[in-house]
Order: sequence, then C-alpha cells, then structure tokens
Amino acid sequence: MANSRVQSGDVKVSWPVAGITVCVLACLIGFILTTERSKDHRAVGWGLIGGSLALIPLFTWFQIRRARRRDLQPDIMGLLFDTRQQVQIGDVQLWPEAKQLGPILRVRLVLQNITDGARAFDLDLPVRAGAEALADPAIPTHVEIGPAGVSVVRIDIPLQSDGKSRTVRLGFLAKVSGRGGKQVRFCDRPLMLQKPSLLALAGGGLGGGFIGGFLAPHAGEAFLEIRTNGLETRQSSLTRSEVEVTSIWIAGDPVDEAKLGEAARTVLERSPSA
Repeated sequence: MANSRVQSGDVKVSWPVAGITVCVLACLIGFILTTERSKDHRAVGWGLIGGSLALIPLFTWFQIRRARRRDLQPDIMGLLFDTRQQVQIGDVQLWPEAKQLGPILRVRLVLQNITDGARAFDLDLPVRAGAEALADPAIPTHVEIGPAGVSVVRIDIPLQSDGKSRTVRLGFLAKVSGRGGKQVRFCDRPLMLQKPSLLALAGGGLGGGFIGGFLAPHAGEAFLEIRTNGLETRQSSLTRSEVEVTSIWIAGDPVDEAKLGEAARTVLERSPSA
C-alpha cells in the first residue's frame, strides 16, 4: 500500500506563550548576570529576573482568557474532522489529506475562514521529486472563502500508467490573503507560518484514512510526499490535472452536521470529470 505524508517545520505559537518563553529566557540571562563581578551587571540581572517574574502571570492570564473565548460562528470543521488533524495558516484553518485512487493522485483539503471578512487561499504544489510518475503537474489552486465560510477543495493529478511504483514529493506552498473583519472562531489549531518550513504532519496508508498525528518540527520546505503503487495505476482518460472548489457553508446558513458531511464527501470522493 502506498504511503503519504505532509512535512513541514517551524511552529508559530500564540503571542502570550511567546511572551512567557521570552520571559523565561530573560530570567536565565538575568541569573547569569547576577553571578558577574560587576555591580552594574548584577543590577541588570536582578532587573531582568524581577521584570520577567512580574510579566509571566500577566501573559498566563491572557493565554487562559484566549483559550476560553467562545466562538461567534459554529466551528464547522470541528464538527466534521478531528481538530488534531487540522492546522492553521493565517486566518484559514486547514484539513489536508492525500491518497492514490488508481491512476489518480488526489489531494483533498477543507478550508475554514475564522473571520467575518473574505479571505483568499492560494496553494502551489511544485514537483520536487518523482516528476516522472506524473502525467501532468498540479494546477496552482486559488480559493475565495466568504465570511466565516467553509470550502472543500479536490485536486486530481493523473499518474503515469507504466506500472512502476515511485516516490513523489510536492512542495506545499500555501498563502492566505485578505484584510478586514474580526475573528469569529477561536478554537486553536497548530499554526503554520506562510512560508516553507512548517509543522510536520504524517500519515498512514494512502489507500484510506486521514493524514494524522503531529511530529517534531523539521527544518526545510513544507512538502507532500506520496509513495505511489504502480500495480494500481492504469490508463486513465484524465490527462490533465483538475481542481474542484465548492463552498459548503457561509455565515447565516443552518448547521446540519449530516448534510455538511455529505456535502464535503460529495466533493472529496467525486470521480474525476474526465
């Protein structure tokens, strides 16, 4: 069975946690300075320790308050998928999955806008390795997500029908743009910087299931890696990559978990159009 994973590196934390981290480092530096012979250095050291110890409770309070905020719009992706299998890029939360469907490599995404302003999501999947396995490169994908909206994306990439198994590595370059609107969803997901070197995701068999589990940060470009099964490839009428984008929810729509799940599956599991 073929394998897949999405790999990335640096994790962006919330600002209160970042503040606590800086305070801890300042305490360590201050402790070192207090051991110096210079009176001025010792004074600076004690100042760093005192200031940091005063700020840590404040940052902790902000973090607790941040974690307890209630959503102003329903967390649709939280209803449909395990939040541990999601990440966040800018103001968009993302659920990713990849699988081989016979002669097709399918990348599937569900996107959720956490603000009440419009946002745009752009994704490029440049080939980094295994180009000979693909009959056509992936198409750059652009998604317009309405206020507090949820969209489903299906990207189908045709594979070569030569019966050979190969490892394909695609760069995972995502960007979120758009301004205006306030945050209306507050359930935290692991945050990804809008640049290469993001959080690592790894997954089980490509034949089914989610890309699950967060691994240790990995330095380098974010990428999607798939081991194709040559025995499953066959001649396909799909000769060019295709993208389908469908909005399944916007602010004001009713929340029916069964209907939303069915709408998402309709797009994610649809047969290639060709």
